[in-house]
Amino acid sequence: MLSKEIAVEQIMNATNEEPEVISPGSLQTPEGKVVQGFAALTSGLLCFVFEDPSGKSDVLVLRRSDVKFIKSGIGVLGKTYDFMASGGKYQFGGLLSEFEQAIGSAFRKEAAPSQPSGNLFQQSGGSPDMSGFKPPEGMQYTPGSSSSRGPVIAAVIAIVLVAVLGAVGYLFYSSIKSKKEKDAAFETVKTRKIAETQTAETSAISAGEIISKDGSGNVLFKISKRDQGKYKVKTGGDKWKIKVESDRVKVKSGSGETLVKIKKKDYGFKITGSDDETIFKGKYRDAGFKVKTDDIELGKVKSSGSGYRVTNASGSLIGAVTTDGATIKVKDGSGNVICKIRGGSPKAAAFIPFLENRLDAQVGLLVYFIEF
Repeated sequence: MLSKEIAVEQIMNATNEEPEVISPGSLQTPEGKVVQGFAALTSGLLCFVFEDPSGKSDVLVLRRSDVKFIKSGIGVLGKTYDFMASGGKYQFGGLLSEFEQAIGSAFRKEAAPSQPSGNLFQQSGGSPDMSGFKPPEGMQYTPGSSSSRGPVIAAVIAIVLVAVLGAVGYLFYSSIKSKKEKDAAFETVKTRKIAETQTAETSAISAGEIISKDGSGNVLFKISKRDQGKYKVKTGGDKWKIKVESDRVKVKSGSGETLVKIKKKDYGFKITGSDDETIFKGKYRDAGFKVKTDDIELGKVKSSGSGYRVTNASGSLIGAVTTDGATIKVKDGSGNVICKIRGGSPKAAAFIPFLENRLDAQVGLLVYFIEF
């Protein structure tokens, strides 16, 4: 079922603008079809995101300057607004009071009494002036008076019946549609969301070091930023260097030998060792990643609250990542602490259960999720 989070993402993908207000509602199209979804306003647009019976979501985007308000009314589910746009006559209906506050206030603002005569906006105390208005092909408009209430009542009853039948049908459809079908319908949206928000996780690296300690408090490594795209690492008695290139991160030994490479891919990222063998690939899946070698699935990393849950290929828990302020805790499937990291990314730390014996890869991933 279409969620508010997905609706916001769909609108941002379609308009490159974040909605100012968004709330649930119903939309009756010029063809008389009623769909359920979310209505939203951006600085200059009126948008409606809806899901059709096949489970596919779509976005209707209208310039607010092109939307001509006709009238408001009371429907079975709340306030309704009739308006004209380039595609014909539409009607929005609010499922919650916040819809009235959001969309209704926008229409009232557009319909202020200072509007010049001859427009299509509802004026205070009267009917809309439709002079000079030419309806879209296939539509007819017959002027009436305030005393012609019979046709108006009949029209309201018809709209109410359409809205009720549409809502009942939609709820019935939603109750029988399987979770698998819904997940498939929105897999592309979720994948895009992960890809676009990947750089949103920032780190304390700009303020100092990333420090990783084992469960007993012993320092495993320290990462410090030297310059733009360059880091240094201390681990035990060794000193490594990290170089950031346009599409990858390289971890090198003190002698300059490449230990690990993490390369950005369309599907996520790929980690290779010194001889270019694949350690594993991280592929975007739902709210996380699928982890696999070239041929074998190793498991999955999936967001859970403010942290991550890590499972093997059979679905058994092998790790969990939680946060406590600036400290990240990585535990194994039994709840034992693998390490504590201060100043890094929880997303990068979520792959450590697959890399317990590869500190070089852990270091590379922590930097990768800062830079990419």
